[in-house]
Amino acid sequence: IFFRLSYGQKDSVMATATNAAHDPVLARPEGYKLQLLNCPDGITTNEVMHYYQQKMGKNTVERVKWFFNGCQTFIGEGVLIFESELAAKQAALLPGPLVLGWQVYVASSNIDNGLYLWELPPSVVESDLW
Repeated sequence: IFFRLSYGQKDSVMATATNAAHDPVLARPEGYKLQLLNCPDGITTNEVMHYYQQKMGKNTVERVKWFFNGCQTFIGEGVLIFESELAAKQAALLPGPLVLGWQVYVASSNIDNGLYLWELPPSVVESDLW
């Protein structure tokens, strides 16, 4: 069970969770952020930034952060941080980018309160977790 994921920079040296906590861009309100889901292992920040720059204009996305588990393994998710809440709302209406043949999904959510559970028995249902 992982209660909190660390943030990392997939295309460069990985940042520690402590450094990310002091990053003013990450401290932006949730309305400025969209979650990236179903990302392939080979996805890059440049691909995601380029996609949104083509669709929405230059400098709309300020940052892309990637999620890693406690073993520092990429889990196929990330977060887009936009320059404004309006830009995030506009991006939410677009389909996510197609990268390496995978359709990346985009969702609006409160990523700081996510709970991830792995390797649960197939018989587990939502009511078992409450």
